[in-house]
Amino acid sequence: MSLKWAELIENGKLSALLPTNQDEEKELLSARNREVIDTNEKNINNNVSLSTVEQLLLANYFAIGPYNFQAIIGSLDKYGMEYILRYANHFNKARFILNNNKRSFIVLEDAKESSIKLFSELLTKDKISPFILGLYLNNGYSNREFPFVLTHPTSIYKLNPRCISNIELIEEEELVRYLRICNPTFRAEPNMLYFNENLIDNYAIRLLVTVYKELYLIVDNKTNLVVFVGGRN
Repeated sequence: MSLKWAELIENGKLSALLPTNQDEEKELLSARNREVIDTNEKNINNNVSLSTVEQLLLANYFAIGPYNFQAIIGSLDKYGMEYILRYANHFNKARFILNNNKRSFIVLEDAKESSIKLFSELLTKDKISPFILGLYLNNGYSNREFPFVLTHPTSIYKLNPRCISNIELIEEEELVRYLRICNPTFRAEPNMLYFNENLIDNYAIRLLVTVYKELYLIVDNKTNLVVFVGGRN
């Protein structure tokens, strides 16, 4: 499919476009110098809502189901420890990774049933962020298996931000700060997101193309499903 706002990357490799340091991630996850956080229910406030970042951290557990997802968040002090501790309260497992006795990263795993239930309740009340709806809850979404296994050839596209209208980021200030500070490289596997002319109206894509200098999509050539979204600054 040819769209003026999406450039086909011939012979493109995602590892080159969005490099990751897998050795560093493995080292972080196996680090012995860590600080476990007590996230018992008694430490959770009686939440009646979730910020968009909290929704983002919980979305996979709702859209995909119980899988051992891991969120690794860095730049803790720069972003704000009060936010980090609030996010940690939604998980049964949360630990700081220490470097020279300083909290460098936090690893969040195993979302609490109470938090996933709250996410579901907010969805029924139409109180889920349009960013989350656009990325994970599209087109009569359905729970899908994970890890997602590609069975068809794919193509990589780079989006042209000049052809996609920006949005006012002030509406999602906390999310934008989180993405820019804690996720300079963004990766997500969306749910039921199709690569067609309507994609440039998707709120999540418009926000991401506003936040990141480069935004890439991996598209299933047979179904036109977007199976991966990646951005970097």
